Parts: sequence; structure tokens; C-alpha cells
Amino acid sequence: MKTPEEFVASAFRATATDPQNPYALLNPVKTMGMDLFHALPPTGYYLTADQWMSSTALVDRLNFAFQLTSGKVAGQKFDSPKLLAMGLLDTPVTGMGAKASGSELAMRVLEGTVIGAPVSARTNALIEKQVQAQPAKASAGDTLNLLTALVIGAPEFQVR
Repeated sequence: MKTPEEFVASAFRATATDPQNPYALLNPVKTMGMDLFHALPPTGYYLTADQWMSSTALVDRLNFAFQLTSGKVAGQKFDSPKLLAMGLLDTPVTGMGAKASGSELAMRVLEGTVIGAPVSARTNALIEKQVQAQPAKASAGDTLNLLTALVIGAPEFQVR
């Protein structure tokens, strides 16, 4: 599993978000349990999953993903249409039926762009369920931001 530092860095990299204030990222990493430059043993922080995975850690990671895609991480600019457009240009989408919805297509493109590997059917079903639970008045941008946050929070993104 990714350490909190790796998770935050890979979330920014995968979403093509340029951190304007890198020091503002110290607090989210600290919230996830990795207070940078404060490891007591001389060997630093452990890199094993058991140190970083718990229900609280997963909630912290999902909260960070949602805050990032909502532009609430120290005012960082997140551009979901740009990310989707990059994915449409660079990622072949296969295995989609003719009746695929726009959100399903967007989800597959984002998974290919952000994760770069196949995502399980169970993960897809859970993401689709959350997107369908959006209020009818939700804007397309809000739905796309939520979709991106859920892809970042997917188990497949958590793995190194």
C-alpha cells in the first residue's frame, strides 16, 4: 500500500494537478499519520501496509480525494474537464456496450487515466452506486469531481 506521502503525491500526479503551495500538503499527510520529518526512529517511517491501512486511514484518504477534487486542499486548482479530456485523448476505452451512460464512460476514462490499470467489477459497481445517489440537481462538474474522488479512493489506486 502507498504511504500517505506517496498517496498524496500520486493523487496530484495522476490528476495533473500542480501544487501551488507544497507546504500546504504537509497537513493532509500528517492527518493520514505521516508527520513528515518527525519519525522518531533513525530508520524513518515503515513502508508496510499494516502501518498505513485502517478504517480511519481509508476515510482520511477518501476525504482528501474529495477535498482535492473539490478544490478545498489549500486552494489548489483541480480541473476535472481537463483530466477527462486528457484521458479521452490518451486512453483507449474497450469493453463498453452501446448503451453505456456518460458517467460510465467518464468513469472508465478516469480509471484508465488515474489508475492506469484494470479496476474490479466490484469497485466499478460501488462507484456507479455513489454517482447514481447524487441529487438530481447536482451539476455535471460536481458529478465529475465526485467521480474522480471515488476513483482516487479506489483500492486499486491505493496499491504501489
